[in-house]
Amino acid sequence: MFDANKTEVFSQTDVNSNVKKKCRNRNDRKSFINLIINFKTINEIS
Repeated sequence: MFDANKTEVFSQTDVNSNVKKKCRNRNDRKSFINLIINFKTINEIS
């Protein structure tokens, strides 16, 4: 998950591989959608 308080910049590649890993681990479509939503929300904030 993303931590909005951290100032580290995530590259798109890192984000994509992390999302894929989390999906594979949980095998849960809903958590995948939530990750995308969280990523978009954080992008809009910053």
